[in-house]
Amino acid sequence: MHARMIEDTLGEQLIGHISRDSTAIEARESIAKKDKVEAAQAKPKNKPGRPKKGEVRPSPEPM
Repeated sequence: MHARMIEDTLGEQLIGHISRDSTAIEARESIAKKDKVEAAQAKPKNKPGRPKKGEVRPSPEPM
């Protein structure tokens, strides 16, 4: 009876179903290291915070 009811209601229509798996995927955990050439070309960073009295820092260059 169930098969007949499904056949009458759906006919030739297909029903899609999605199964998802929550298995962990192994991947690299650490960040890849930069080349020494790239590290040498990086510009030096300014000290964080407010400058001391009388200390003059160069203004940041516009990009």
